[in-house]
Amino acid sequence: MITYVKGDLLAGFIRDDINVLVHGCNCYCKMGGGIAKAIRDEFPEAYEADLSYDKKFDNKADKLGTFSFTTVERHKHLDYLGKPIFKSYWSKGYIINAYTQETYWDRKRMLSYDAIRKIMRTLNERIHPTYKIGMPLIGCGLAHGDWKIVSQILNEEFLDREIFVYYLEGAEKVIGGTL
Repeated sequence: MITYVKGDLLAGFIRDDINVLVHGCNCYCKMGGGIAKAIRDEFPEAYEADLSYDKKFDNKADKLGTFSFTTVERHKHLDYLGKPIFKSYWSKGYIINAYTQETYWDRKRMLSYDAIRKIMRTLNERIHPTYKIGMPLIGCGLAHGDWKIVSQILNEEFLDREIFVYYLEGAEKVIGGTL
């Protein structure tokens, strides 16, 4: 079951609103645009996990429908009743690099709905039910997917679990006003 959140996915992850951040990647270790680039810049260990996982595959296309992941430390500053406290702590979070698109240059081989379904089914089975999963409008930005199809897959695969889909201002138009 999808709960939509208007706002920045990375900010929500850093604030600990979600424990697990899932984002779509191509099979060629680029992470050079969209949310993937922002994740690569903010959490380079996610990109390192992508590169490390890639070494397991002779054929890049074989990564499609799989994922790599890493644990990251999210630095937090606490404040109490609006007053800053000069105490900080670290919180662990998990980033999932979901290989939902084969290429980044060929629109015919970009987004795979079958890969999204396979990954989401696996994540739902493996991630502890108390963890909050967040993602962007996965596959519907640079990979040119159809949100009506992707959201149907997410609702089917997470039937008994709430997931948080973050979107930015203006995305309502891009996805056909389904929010």
